[in-house]
This record gives sequence, C-alpha cells and structure tokens, in this order.
Amino acid sequence: MSGSSAAGEDIVQHLSSNSNPSSSKLAKLEARMAGKAVSAPSSPPHHPMSAPVISFMDQEELPETSSSDDDNCEEFLIQKNTLKRPRSPDGDNMLALGNFEGSVNEAAKILGVTDTKPSLDNSSRKKQGRGRGRAGTGRGRGSRAADQTRLTSTSSAAVTNGQLDKLTNKEPRSSVQLGHDDRAALQDELSTLRGKVAFLEEDLSKSHQEATNYHELSDRLAKELKDLKDHDQQMRLKQMKILSDLLIAVSKAERQEARMRIRQESFRLGNVAVMRAGTIISETWEDGQAIKDLNAHLKSLLETKETIERHRKSLKKRQSDKGDGSDAETGMSEEDILLQDEICKSRLMSIKREEEQYMRERDRYELEKGRLIREMKRLRDEDGSRFNNFQILHHRYALLNLLGKGGFSEVYRAFDLVEYKYVACKLHGLNAQWSEEKKQSYIRHAIREYNIHKTLVHPNIVRLWDIFEIDHNTFCTVLEYCSGKDLDAVLKATPILPEKEGRIIIVQIFQGLVYLNKRGQKIIHYDLKPGNVLFDEVGVAKVTDFGLSKIVENDVGSQGMELTSQGAGTYWYLPPECFDLSKTPFISSKGYHLRDRGTIAAPERYGFSRAGAVIAEPSSYKEASGIPEWQLAMTDELNALHRTCTWDVVPLPAGVVPITCKWVFKVKTKSDGSIERYKARLVARGFQQTQGIDYDETFAPVAHLTTVRALLAVAASSSWTISQMDVKNAFLHGDLHEEVYMHPPPGIEVPSGHVCRLRRALYGLKQAPRACFERFVSVIKACGFYSSDHDPALFIHVSSRGRTLLLLYVDDMLITGDDPDHIAHVKASLSQVHTRSS
Repeated sequence: MSGSSAAGEDIVQHLSSNSNPSSSKLAKLEARMAGKAVSAPSSPPHHPMSAPVISFMDQEELPETSSSDDDNCEEFLIQKNTLKRPRSPDGDNMLALGNFEGSVNEAAKILGVTDTKPSLDNSSRKKQGRGRGRAGTGRGRGSRAADQTRLTSTSSAAVTNGQLDKLTNKEPRSSVQLGHDDRAALQDELSTLRGKVAFLEEDLSKSHQEATNYHELSDRLAKELKDLKDHDQQMRLKQMKILSDLLIAVSKAERQEARMRIRQESFRLGNVAVMRAGTIISETWEDGQAIKDLNAHLKSLLETKETIERHRKSLKKRQSDKGDGSDAETGMSEEDILLQDEICKSRLMSIKREEEQYMRERDRYELEKGRLIREMKRLRDEDGSRFNNFQILHHRYALLNLLGKGGFSEVYRAFDLVEYKYVACKLHGLNAQWSEEKKQSYIRHAIREYNIHKTLVHPNIVRLWDIFEIDHNTFCTVLEYCSGKDLDAVLKATPILPEKEGRIIIVQIFQGLVYLNKRGQKIIHYDLKPGNVLFDEVGVAKVTDFGLSKIVENDVGSQGMELTSQGAGTYWYLPPECFDLSKTPFISSKGYHLRDRGTIAAPERYGFSRAGAVIAEPSSYKEASGIPEWQLAMTDELNALHRTCTWDVVPLPAGVVPITCKWVFKVKTKSDGSIERYKARLVARGFQQTQGIDYDETFAPVAHLTTVRALLAVAASSSWTISQMDVKNAFLHGDLHEEVYMHPPPGIEVPSGHVCRLRRALYGLKQAPRACFERFVSVIKACGFYSSDHDPALFIHVSSRGRTLLLLYVDDMLITGDDPDHIAHVKASLSQVHTRSS
C-alpha cells in the first residue's frame, strides 16, 4: 500500500496545483481515497466470508452529503436499494473501478491528455445506463435511474470510505490484483502527464522568451529605422541647403556677368539715356560707338556716291554740249568722256557692294541691339520683382533668374530640389487694387488654363508639373523648362532658314496640334505664334502658353460654345471670332470649325508678316506705358515738343474752357512688312474748339494727284533721283495767332490749376494744317523756290546748274531735279528748321 500511498500523494500534489473548481473537487476525492488506503492495514482483519455484501450494504451508514457545490465530492448520501435486485460482487468492483477511472479520465482531460483507458469508460457507461442522476442530489429520471444512482453512490462510497478491503475479501484475488495494476498504470500515466506538462511548460517558457526577444528586436529595429529616417531627413535638408546655396552663388555670378556684359555692349551698341527737360524726365536711346562708326561710313559712302553721280551727270552734259560744238575748250574727246563714265560706273558698283556689306553689318548690329534691349529690360524687371532674392517656394523650388515678364505674370528659371531638375515657375500676381470681380475673372481664366494644361502629355507640348498658392494674391504654376530659344529668336537670327530645318519644325508643331485635336476634349490654341514655340536643349519644338485656349465639349447643346478669350492675345495671330468685342460673345455650334471662317494673316516664312497684317497698336496711354518701344516713341515726341517750345504752363484764366488731348500710336512698316519704327503722336481734340474764339481760317493747299503723276513721269524720263521725306512733328512748327489752352497730356505733371497755353500748332487743331503750310512756305521760299500757278503745293527752283522740283503733301515731300548740289542745300536748310527723316 506504500506504492498506492505515494501515488495518492502525487495525485494530490498534482491536482492541488490546478485552480479550476472541477480540478479542486477531483483533488479532494483523490485525497480521501489515498487516506483510506493508508489507514486500511491498521484496521482489524476480517474473515473473508464474515460479512456478506447485503449486510454491508444494509448496515454501513455514511454521513449525508451537503448540497454545497464546494463540498460535493467530500460526502456522499448512500441510499438503500429497495428493489433488492441480485448483484454480482465482480460487477460492484468493476463499477467502483470504472468510477475511479472516470475520475482519472476527467483529471486527464483537465490536464489535456485524452489517451486514458476507453474500454473501462465504455464498460462503465454500459453498466450505469442512461438514467444516472446528479451526485449529491439523489435525483434521476424514473425508478430505474434512481436504482442505478444508488448503486453508483454505494460503490463510490465504498471506494472512498476505505471499504474496498471488505469487498475484496469476498471477491476472487484476481479482481484485487487488477485494481492494484490499474492504480500503478494510472501512476505511470500521471508521471507521463507530468513529464509532458513540464515539457510543455518549458517549451512555453522558451516561446515566451523568444517572443520577448523578438519584441525587443522589433523595438530596436523600429528605433534604428526612425533614427535612419531622421538622419536621412537631416541629410536631405542639409543637401538641399548646400545645393540651394551653390545654385544661388552661381546665379549671382551669372547676374554679375550679365551686367558686365551689358556695360560692355552698351558702349559698343548703345544705351538708354535719361533726359530731363524742365520737370519732365524721359528716356531716349543713344547709339553706341560701333553703330555711330557704321553710320558714319554709310554717310561717307552716300556722299561719295552723290559726288560720282554729279560727275557722271556733268560728263553727260559735256557730251551733249560737245555734240552742239559748245564744249571745244574742255579738251576732252568722246572716248575720254566714255572712259570717265565707265570709271564712274565701276566706282558706283564698288560703293554699292560696300554699302551692302555695311547694311548687312548694320542688320547684325540691329539684332544684337534688340537682344541687348531685351536683356536690359529683363534685368530691370528682375531688379523690380519681389522674387529677386532667390526665394525657395513650396519648400522645393529655388528661384534663380527671371526669364520674362508678361502683363500679370513673371516666369522664373528655378531648380527642383526634390527631383533635381530645372523647371520654369510662372508666378501669377493679382493686383491688390483690382476689384473682386476682376480678380475672380483672372483666377477663373488661370484655373481654366491649368485644367487644360494638366492633362496634356505629349513630347511636343510643354508639360505642367505642379501648382500651388504663395499668398492670398499670388500663385505659381510649375512648367517644363526649355533651355533653348523660341522660334521667334531663331527666325530673326536666321534670315534664310534652310528648307529641311523649316519642315522639321513645322512637322513637330503639327504633331502637337494633331494631339490636341484627337483628344476626347479637343483643344483650340488661339495664340499660336513663334514666341510660343520653344526649343529644348536637343532642339525639340514644344508648344506652350495655353492661357488663350478653349476646350471644345463633345456635346455643347443648343447654346454652342462660348469664346471667353475675345480680344486677347497677339493681334495678328488671332482668328476673326476673337475680334468680336461685343458684350454678347460669339457662339459656335458643335459641328462648326472655327478656322473655317478664315484666319488673320499669320507671319510668313522667316518671321515677316504679310502686307495686309495689322500690327498691334495701343489704344491708350495706360496700355502703351508698359511697353518699352512705345515709351521711347512717346519720349521722342515729348522731346520734340520741348525743343520747339510748343506750350507754356500757365494758370487757367477765368472763364476759359481748355481742350483735351490724347496719344495716338502708329507702327511704321517697310515695304516687306517688317517694322521700321514705332511712332507716337500727341493729338489735340480739335472738335472741342469754337470758331471765332480759338480758330478762324483752316484752309491749307494739298497736292493734286495729277501733279504727283506728272512729277514722277518727268523724273523717270529724265533719269532724275527722287527723294521722299516726311517731316516729323511738322505741325508743331506752325505759329498760332489765337490763344488756345489745353489740359496737360497724359504722362506730364503740372501744378494744380495750371494748363498748357499752345504757342505752336498741334496735330488735331482746326488751324494746324494752315499754320504748318504757312511756316513751310516761308522756309522754302527763302531757299529760292516759287509756287506753281497750277498747283500751290508744287515749288520750283531754276538756276544755271539745273532745276529742282519739290512737291508738298501735308508733312510728306518729294524732291527731284538735275541739280544735286541745290537738292542737298535744300535738305540742309529744311533740317535746320524742321526735324525730318529720309
């Protein structure tokens, strides 16, 4: 029994460690069994057959079981079997062992072991039947259930209370031996379970340790990753700072170099000089030394050419006089005269070649001068920009230098510090003085341009990368940067473009336009001009500036498509529908092609406009004041007004209503359609004058068309040279006899309450043509001319050296004749009084 006692103690120790209520109950049951087994040898021995099973069942009493769940396994209620059914001792022992093994199996299940003896369980289940009641309550289903409950309780009580020896004394020895063997197997089973539990606990401990190690490793790696990210961010910021500093240093050096180059080129090509006349400060262009020398050479060639022409004419005159026999004293034969004439022709051909060479050189100087003026304007705009301090926008784009400035936007070359590439940042600024309606309109057009441009992906169209807001009135669009020239600069630098190169450029432009037309939403580019075609570093042409574009919807409905960009863009590149400036915009239907209405003539090859093209001319002083060419033209006009003392600034007399004035702008073109010069003229509003108060006579003679034809016919038949000249500010030289008061012109500041009292005639006055004609007649008659009786505008001069004819048409003159010396004298005399251009 020592073995069973030790096994019982092990069972108690093992089961007592489990805090489960069912495990606790099982532990208490096993402890009671172990106690009874230990106390069995000390009891007095009994005869094997002294007490029958019936008397044991009838006489032995056990304490009543408690209804408490905690003591459910400590006490058992043994009820007497009233049915008196015959029972077998072997059955009772097997039932007791079955109950014991069921308890062990339950303990094994709690420990997680399922391989206990299923045969005993099955046999016990068969013997117990389906009517087993709950232990400690005595309740069951029917009388048979109660009988089997009492039987089971009796067997369990016998085992539990140490009465197993009484049963075994009445049974065969083999049954007792079987009980001991099962108990030993159970002990082995429990030992195996303890080993497995210990192994599982050790494995679980290792798993917990590994999990802890993994968590620590994960935390350490996360910390290292965070440190690496922080270090990478710091290094990135440091690299961006170093890169931006290098770019800024390079840009500063480029700016300094550009200014040095402008100073050098200004000495050679010219510069803008500031002139002050009274309270008026204006700017005018002064040619540089190289241009002055070139003009001097051209003037010298022209004088030489005129001298040779005079010599040829004298030779022809001698030849004709010798034919009459009146030139015998000169001693020149016919052959000598012909030889001298050939020499003069050869010299004239040489002068012509030199003149052509100088003209080509002057054209080159003009191109360089144009580039110099644009560079000077760019630097001046850059110095006046609020973004000229190398700002970094959006923590990404470092502004470097200004590329150009438009009406409401500036384009800077910038460097992307994230993608490490050059980009073009177009800064859109809203004027703080604009009304909210105008601001919203500008923002609406800018958003439209962005919506059009953001989806365009084509190698011949400039890409749009990004857009962001800088402040309340400024936002920026980031575009693809093209480092090459635009098509306008290429055409001007190359007077004759090779045909193959021209075809390649046109094909690239057409590829971009075809892409725009094949999209689901077709796009019309209204401002397609050479300035909006850019070249990248490898020479690929790209179309840009979609601010004046329109998306054609697939279904525009009955209302059609509204052209919201009317009246904008470059004048002679726009289609006719953009010139409808009425309040109701032009509406085009879905199937109507806009270009079918015809197109304003675009520039022909090599950058020249067609003869019928109209060049954009400002309509007001405010519009022209922002364009350098028109600023210079207005400066020249004001300088001429001050030189001739056209007006005096005086207080406005009482009761006098002054007239007003305005600026009129005109572009003078050459015969090939290219621009010759920009002309600005200050015109008085003469319709505000009153006859008898500020004017009387207004008639002035004008040349008749028949007189012009007769003069040209005579000059052509006589091989005379015809000079055509126009007198600048001709009307300014006519003296006024009436008192005319005028408001100060735009751009001139005078004290409050002061006006301009005109001393000389001004364009637009009623008496201006007559005053100019009288002044011109007085000057021309001083040169020996007299007016024709048939046409007062034709003036004739006759001398022994020849005849000179001069025809005046307002401020234009035609001079011809066979006396070159007198013609040169007349030009010089007119230049002393009038400012003319030939």
